[in-house]
Amino acid sequence: MEGSSYDIFICYAKEDKSFAERLTYFLEEAGLKVLPGNMEIHSAVEVESKIAAGFEHAPSCIAVLSRSFFAKSTTTESLLAILNRKRPGKTLVPIWHDIPHRDVEELVSLLNETPIASSEQHSLDRIIDNILKVVVSHDKKKSIPSGIIELTSINNTNLVMLPLSPYNDWAVAIGQHPVTNKQYGNFLKNVKHDVFDAIIHNHFSEKITGHTLDNNFHTPCGKLMEDGKEHELFFPLKDDRFNRPDGPVVCVSLIEALGYVSWLNSVLNFTGFIFTLVSPELWRYAAFGTKEHNTYAIDDITQAELVHRATHPLPVSQSAERKNLLGLSDMFGNVWEWCEPDVIYTDDEHDEYLTHEKRVVEIAGGGYPYDLSLISPFLDAEMLEGDLFTKRSDLGFRIAALVNVKNLQPKIKEQLMAADDSASKYVEYYFNRNYKYY
Repeated sequence: MEGSSYDIFICYAKEDKSFAERLTYFLEEAGLKVLPGNMEIHSAVEVESKIAAGFEHAPSCIAVLSRSFFAKSTTTESLLAILNRKRPGKTLVPIWHDIPHRDVEELVSLLNETPIASSEQHSLDRIIDNILKVVVSHDKKKSIPSGIIELTSINNTNLVMLPLSPYNDWAVAIGQHPVTNKQYGNFLKNVKHDVFDAIIHNHFSEKITGHTLDNNFHTPCGKLMEDGKEHELFFPLKDDRFNRPDGPVVCVSLIEALGYVSWLNSVLNFTGFIFTLVSPELWRYAAFGTKEHNTYAIDDITQAELVHRATHPLPVSQSAERKNLLGLSDMFGNVWEWCEPDVIYTDDEHDEYLTHEKRVVEIAGGGYPYDLSLISPFLDAEMLEGDLFTKRSDLGFRIAALVNVKNLQPKIKEQLMAADDSASKYVEYYFNRNYKYY
């Protein structure tokens, strides 16, 4: 390899390998190219050579400063001297890990580079956010449209247009925040039970009966989640912690989330919007961007920090502090969100002419009882006790929409047409599913 073929590498003590691997996962999800290979430090002698070797291939280095890291040398000063060495065009990104910040405050002033964060004080989401601010180049940031396009649709649904050029006159939008108690309450008051037929036919075929749907289509109730564990049956609308009108609706199953989407589409009397749940791939794009445009992290304080190990979800945010650069709030850490179910086909191992249908359902974002520095923000619903019927106090949903640009103002259409990336794969994804109620 020649030149800077990677964005960043991680220098860490071998005892901190697990933390470094989690950093790598989230950095790559955010679109950075992380130098692979063994950057573990086993002794002080290796520190300088590892950093020098890494800088041959990447302009930035994350140094995980921990008790184990400093234990590699008899003197802290010698390690600081290596870290402080001037390297033109290179950036060192120090992170305190597994060490109380108060114990090392005196060392902070001795570093030429200001530490990005502390794993004791900040969630991994916040750490990644700070790293992106330092590492992502300005030319990438300029590709993101400066103006956020917001629309309001049926049931006071606030949508944010994604910076993707339209495909066949359709652009893509995502709900600015998860569906709220007030919005879901309007649905319960007005829903017609014939939406069940659409859900059965378009999503679950004959595998789910109308009787099952009737038993799973009512006022939200489910398991209360505390300390990452399921507890007794729970009615969130009877609990002051969960029942605020602007709070995210929780304790709804995937069936009910799809029912809400069906209802939105059934009451529309025009073709300007097609509502769906957010597909897993679209959710990842909205949260992390693409390999080229990976600056969608939250600017200042993160949602995950606000609700870190909380006892209940926060009301959805209308302020800038919890929105990412696309204008979407509550992407991480408030409630898990049901994603659009997908179907994959696998060959029958006993008959080459037969295929098996498997439904894949993900939840995304991470809920308030969890430490997002320890788990992925994406989970397969098969891991949930109730699978697609799971109803918990940390699980809600967010909608997406295809928007026909013929109904948009010319300035908005022009702004979307100027976007670097195309909406084609997302538009095709939804239309290829051929849902009749669309």
